[in-house]
Amino acid sequence: MRVTFFVAVMFMFSISYGQQSELIEENGRFNFVNSVEFELFGHGSFYSFSYERLFVNQSKTKTLGQIGIAYYPESTGVIPLWIPISLNQLISFNSNHLEFGIGQIIINDELPEGNNEYKLFGSFKVGYRYQNPDGRILLKVAFTPIIDYWDKLNNKILGDNTVEFIPWGGISFGYNF
Repeated sequence: MRVTFFVAVMFMFSISYGQQSELIEENGRFNFVNSVEFELFGHGSFYSFSYERLFVNQSKTKTLGQIGIAYYPESTGVIPLWIPISLNQLISFNSNHLEFGIGQIIINDELPEGNNEYKLFGSFKVGYRYQNPDGRILLKVAFTPIIDYWDKLNNKILGDNTVEFIPWGGISFGYNF
């Protein structure tokens, strides 16, 4: 009798859990609004750590804000400080998402004389994101070009109007909480 009761209770729990999972997937909304990510290449040049926050959480569309940081020692020869900031939009198809974003990258091009020179680069992204609505892990692959327009603004007086378009891409791994 006890075994039959136990099996019946376990069966009822498994049915209710399955229905709950289907409701979450039909709903399509993310259960977690924060994430931390590690990105290879992308808007931090060769790597970056970032924090992302979900602002609008609808079943088919989501809006997120993201800020990151990357620091490189002087010996690498790379611009030392990168701070990418972006606003991203997701178009959702269950666990698969198209991601579009636009933003700015603040850089600190520290000069050997000790003068810090801050610049802005434009950025955007188009990519694929895998994230279950109730999952903790996310994966992204994106085309993340960088647009160096800052020198154009500074050199407009001199007549140099070139804007540098740097095609780039990135892969991100993240944890939702």
